[in-house]
Amino acid sequence: MKKVNAPTDLVFYKVGEGELLREKALLAVNITTNEIAGVGDEAEAISGSSENIMLISPFHFGSIGNYTYAKKLIDILLQKAFGKHNIVSYLQKPVYTVCFDDVFLNTDNESYELLSEVNKKVYQDIFFQTGAKKVELFDGSAEKYLSVTDKKILSRITGIIEVTNDDKDDYAIELIKETIDKLKKMGYSKQDVCDIIKEL
Repeated sequence: MKKVNAPTDLVFYKVGEGELLREKALLAVNITTNEIAGVGDEAEAISGSSENIMLISPFHFGSIGNYTYAKKLIDILLQKAFGKHNIVSYLQKPVYTVCFDDVFLNTDNESYELLSEVNKKVYQDIFFQTGAKKVELFDGSAEKYLSVTDKKILSRITGIIEVTNDDKDDYAIELIKETIDKLKKMGYSKQDVCDIIKEL
C-alpha cells in the first residue's frame, strides 16, 4: 500500500455544545467503482482490506493537494457532524468559520508558512461549494476564536471547523524528509545534509 502524507486532522465544533467530531483527513476509495468506502479513522482501518481500496490523504501539511477528494471528504464530514441541511432559501444556508491551528502558521516568518493565503482561500471555496452562505477564515485554534469573538457573532455560526494536527512529530519527520530529498536532488550528499543540520 502506498504511504500517504501525514494526515491533517479536522475538528468540528458547535457553539454551546463543544467538539462534535474529530477525524483524520483520509478517504478510502474503491479504485474499481470510484466510490468512497470510508472516511477518517474508518478509512485508515479498512485501507488494507482489499487490493481495490486505496487510502487517500487530500491534504499536505494542511494545504489542499487534491481539490476533488478534499471537497468530498469535507462534504461527508460536515453532514456527519452537523447533519444534512435542508436548504430552502439563502437565509437558511449554514455559516462556518474555518480555524487554522498554529502548527501550520509561522508568525515570525510569514514566507515560511506551511499554509499559504492562497490555500486558505481554497478551503473557503470548498466550504462555499458545500452550500455555505458565509465562510470566515481565522488564523488560530478554535479555542482562541471562541475566546476573542463576540457572542452575537457566535450565535449566527452553524459550526466551527479547525484544521489541525494531533501528531506534530509525524509532520516534523515528513517535513525533514522532504527537505533532505530536495537537497539531494540539488547535489548534496547525505554527509553534506548532516553537516548542514549540525550547523543549525
